Amino acid sequence: MYIDFKQAFDSVSRGRILNDLTILGIPKKLVQLICVTMAGSRATVRVDNQYTPTFPIGYKSVLSDSALSAILFDLVLEAIFQ
Repeated sequence: MYIDFKQAFDSVSRGRILNDLTILGIPKKLVQLICVTMAGSRATVRVDNQYTPTFPIGYKSVLSDSALSAILFDLVLEAIFQ
């Protein structure tokens, strides 16, 4: 059996990640901190010392190049296999 994990983490919803962390017994405080890192980010752009209005930066899950993403993906897999 072959499983292709390439870009698989991008398809895991944030809700699933947080639920699996809770199921695995990760402390609530740590789950909340992880949730904050996955919360919708906002940005503004400065042009000639003037700022644009703030706008949301959205993405479905944890950014795939995040150092945290590999760990979270492993934990989601652990929850699936349990």
